[in-house]
Amino acid sequence: MPYFDSGEAYDLALLADSVQSDTRIAAEAARAEREIVNRYTEELRRRPIGTDYAEVYELADGVRGVFLRGYDEDETAADGYDATRSAWTGFAAAMRQAIADLVSHRIIHFNADPSVVSERRGARSITRKGPVNKKWPVGWDSGLSFYDIRRPLYAIG
Repeated sequence: MPYFDSGEAYDLALLADSVQSDTRIAAEAARAEREIVNRYTEELRRRPIGTDYAEVYELADGVRGVFLRGYDEDETAADGYDATRSAWTGFAAAMRQAIADLVSHRIIHFNADPSVVSERRGARSITRKGPVNKKWPVGWDSGLSFYDIRRPLYAIG
């Protein structure tokens, strides 16, 4: 079972109201989860000396690892998992919320034109100050930042 289950009412409630009945939720949630994991996956041999690998989830190939504290491919083994989905805490809850945020953003902006500066809808008008990033909204990973155990390869000190 994935971190975000489109068949669960509790998970659907995490989405924006305007997308809760969209038919693309399951596909977008699976894609978002895969892309989040890929974003935090790095080759183990490229990490600097002194990196603590105890919290890194090593992938089956033995070459790459997911640098998210508490992550497991099987969400039932992830930190914060509970059999009751509404009782999830810690990493499991943060991962599910990040997926929900990405799914909401992507479905809402699916047909958005990044070049639109102003849009009129009846008595309302909408102005965008810059291009809409259809894939990664600003702050999408704020809930996961606590669990990010990647270390920068370079630092100015």
